[in-house]
Amino acid sequence: MHAIEFWVTEHGAVVKRVKPKHLKGVPQRQLRSHIKQVIALLQAEFGDALLVSEARQPVAMCPICAQEREAHG
Repeated sequence: MHAIEFWVTEHGAVVKRVKPKHLKGVPQRQLRSHIKQVIALLQAEFGDALLVSEARQPVAMCPICAQEREAHG
């Protein structure tokens, strides 16, 4: 996995976005801990009925890399 990003949507609209995080060199244990923490915070804000799904994108679609490319023009 290259990066991870969390979004909460309601009726197709994004209502919350958690800042994306690059994962290069991040140990699996730290990744699992980060995921659990973010989901716990989102459940506290949006309730236990929060549904979690996964979508994988190619590295070229990484939101962090895209922001860096835009900044360096």
